[in-house]
Amino acid sequence: MGVLLLAAVFRFYGLNWDHQIGAHPDERYIVDVASRLAFPDGLNPFDVDPHFAYGHLPLYVLALVGALAPGVDPLLLGRALSASFDLLTVALTFALARRVYGTRTGLLAAALLALTVGHVQQAHFYTVDPLLACLAVTTLFFAVRSVQDGRPLDVWLTGASAGLALGTKVTAAMLVFPLSVACSTLAKGRQGAIWRCALAAALAFVVVDPFAVIHLPTVLRNVARQGAMLRGVFEVPYTRQYRGTLPYVYPIAQQLRWGMGWIAGWCAFAGLIYSVTRTLRRDARPEAWVVWTWVYSCRPSCATWRCRV
Repeated sequence: MGVLLLAAVFRFYGLNWDHQIGAHPDERYIVDVASRLAFPDGLNPFDVDPHFAYGHLPLYVLALVGALAPGVDPLLLGRALSASFDLLTVALTFALARRVYGTRTGLLAAALLALTVGHVQQAHFYTVDPLLACLAVTTLFFAVRSVQDGRPLDVWLTGASAGLALGTKVTAAMLVFPLSVACSTLAKGRQGAIWRCALAAALAFVVVDPFAVIHLPTVLRNVARQGAMLRGVFEVPYTRQYRGTLPYVYPIAQQLRWGMGWIAGWCAFAGLIYSVTRTLRRDARPEAWVVWTWVYSCRPSCATWRCRV
């Protein structure tokens, strides 16, 4: 409880840091698009900027909450939502780590995340990342619980969480790797686990992002454009800062220096190395492999930018 209280203080303090001018361009854009959706009179889930490169779940969440809290500035409302999502991520991190490695590890993981500067910073913007992180950890938690307990409900919740994450940002597609490990483990003793998980994911995705289904070619073009930007195929002003950086080295250095800070960052990386070694040598539990498959599947994001001169 103390860890959550500390995390809440850092995340909810100073949400009006820019005096509501919308200084963050992505946040300003997302809030503007969401504000044009109207509940309950005229919601049209397809009447969204066709160039919107993210999933539509963050738009619908803000529009719905805005309809329930009329008169509240949508920018501040969105930031309060982001802070809430990130606080939930801290709690879920504890629950996930406790199930896989025990209570002490869960508390340490939650404490490190509560103090992670990058998370505190992102909790003060209404961008897609806090919601995406929350849903990704939710998916991993239910995947681990389904492997350990074998309840059919957990399989459905795993798939639904993954579908919601994909409806937030396309990079959540990488969850297919840990889900494959979980479902392959379940399939050995429970028929239909793979199909239940896939069906739940598909249904959740269609509900929260129908635009992606109806206008699939447009969505694929937007995703391809974002991918080309990340790979450095073409540049825009806000990506030039990455020109000439080294794959893996640059993002890891930034994570240590700015994302977590040197002390917490080195503790996290040391724990990462120890856990990987333990998993490879003697910890063959399926739930451990679910977590580490996710860690491994995230590695392409560290190698996206190539060194160019």
